[in-house]
Amino acid sequence: MSHQWDTMYEALKAFRETHGHCRVPTRAGPYQRLGRWVAAQRYKRKVGELDAQQIEALDALDFVWSASNRAWQRMYRALQAFVDEHGHANVPERYPASQKLANWVHSQRHSYRKGRLSSERVHQLEELGFCWSLRDRDNMLPAAVRDTLRRPDPPEDGEPEDGEKLYVIRTGVCVQYDGNGDVPEPLQRFRCAHDGEMPAYIPLPDGETLFFLGNRFYGEKPVRWKGRGPLPDCVLSFVRENGVLPRHEPAASSERAHHAKGA
Repeated sequence: MSHQWDTMYEALKAFRETHGHCRVPTRAGPYQRLGRWVAAQRYKRKVGELDAQQIEALDALDFVWSASNRAWQRMYRALQAFVDEHGHANVPERYPASQKLANWVHSQRHSYRKGRLSSERVHQLEELGFCWSLRDRDNMLPAAVRDTLRRPDPPEDGEPEDGEKLYVIRTGVCVQYDGNGDVPEPLQRFRCAHDGEMPAYIPLPDGETLFFLGNRFYGEKPVRWKGRGPLPDCVLSFVRENGVLPRHEPAASSERAHHAKGA
């Protein structure tokens, strides 16, 4: 490293100790010269004029190589927090808690449509279950799962239809609800984020049912469900893992077939 580079580096180190960061302003003022040097380091790294030792020294100060990337990652972390709270990445267009986040999500979809979003950022967003078009959000699910889903037709009063349904919030997350009583919190959050719309659902069988878990060749375990009330935990685990219900038959017909076979 040159003596001049070392001198400016020490100045940047002192700036960081005072201000807690390396974002030195380039406008006129006491730090204008240092700010220009910082900007020059970003450019020199881009064109390959910084050696590995210099890059390592700047990294040790948490040097910001790209101001725009830093801002993007900050908003990405905000979206991660939204997903943790709501169970999906579909921030509504009008989001009172953070309109800035709603605007940023909109801008990511716009950049994606224009081909201006890097493959790395596309991958990061899709890891959160990000939908590039709200109209196509169900397409984020595997095809085998989409084929089993139905879109609800809510009554005029906006309340969910009666009847046992297994609503799919996103892959691996589903909520059973029969339309009576308080709407489960995950469904409430989904509706708030989608203008009152309910998610797609997996229709549940009518009446008492036997679900068969396991393998037909090595033996299946029948699990009885009364046709109302919570599904057995093992059945729900199967749905979360596979996106579909396990093989099932009406309990009465299955038992009649069993007795006929035994006779």
